Parts: sequence; structure tokens; C-alpha cells
Amino acid sequence: AALLAKHRLNDLPLALRYAEAVQRHTTDPNVPSWAKQMPIFILEDMNELEAARTMIVSLLESGRIHDPAEIRFLKERLQELNQERGRLQDAMRRIGETFAANLDREGLLEIVVKTAVDGVGADAGRASVRPNANAPLEQVAITGSVDGLEEAVRAAEAKVLETGEPCEATVDDVAALSHPMRRGDD
Repeated sequence: AALLAKHRLNDLPLALRYAEAVQRHTTDPNVPSWAKQMPIFILEDMNELEAARTMIVSLLESGRIHDPAEIRFLKERLQELNQERGRLQDAMRRIGETFAANLDREGLLEIVVKTAVDGVGADAGRASVRPNANAPLEQVAITGSVDGLEEAVRAAEAKVLETGEPCEATVDDVAALSHPMRRGDD
């Protein structure tokens, strides 16, 4: 049920609930360990990296895992999550340095885009602005290549322009996030 919720329904919160139920209620020693550890991977998919990290540490410290290959796998995942944590901390530090450096708006947007791309592990990102309320969006900062991603990016930007709220869009398995910035957000 957790796999169906994740892959067929694209409902990660539901998948997490099912995976946690499997973990909580499974006592048969023949149930594969990956099934009992599924909440870790769903939390990672939900970008709840600290919760996934805490769960791995708890599993390793509990003594419930005896298979050396499984212990090695979990330790490697923990190391990867710790590296991700360090990368995010570096990204946040860069934001602080940017504000301290008092860069021009375009310079600030370039760093914000790079930090956002790093923070979510995206392939690319861009910042677009409108010179006035009726003008079309103009790209002012980009990180990575948006080749092949344009439709999803445009769809997310269109939703933001329509709603004025943060939005996401998926087009042909390409996901894009967009967040509005207003003059008062400078």
C-alpha cells in the first residue's frame, strides 16, 4: 500500500502513514528489512532529511539490526544525509554572507537562485522579474540549464502570477517550484 500511495497516487504523506504502520505492526522476522525501513526513504522523498537522519541513528543505536550489510547501508545513508546537512548549512551561510555584502538586486537574486537550487537538489533554477505589473517576466538570474525544463518552469511561474502564492507544477515528469517576490520582499 505504501508503494502504491507513493508511486501510483503520488501521495507521500499517505505513503508515509502506511510505511509507518508496516514498521510499527510488523513482527514477523521474515519481513524484509527494507519494508520496515521504508519510512526513512519516504521522509527523504518528502525532504524531511533531519527526521530521516534521526530515524537511521535510532535504528543503528537500538541494536535491532544485526545484518552487517544492512548496518553498512544505513551508515552510508547516514553519512550521505550528514553531507546533505553540511551542504544546506553552507547554502544558508552563503545567504547570510550575501546580505552582509549588500549586493545589488541581480547579484542577490543570483545567489538566492543558486542557494535554492542547492537546497532542494534541483537541476536548475532561475529568477524572473516583471519591470511593471503588466510586463512579461524577464529572466535575471539562472543556475544550471533549464533546457527540457522550460514547460514546467513556465507552468509554475504562470500559477504564481495567477495566484500570488508559492506554487509547483509538473509537466511530463518534470517538477518545478515557483515563489513570488514582491517589491516589499526586497
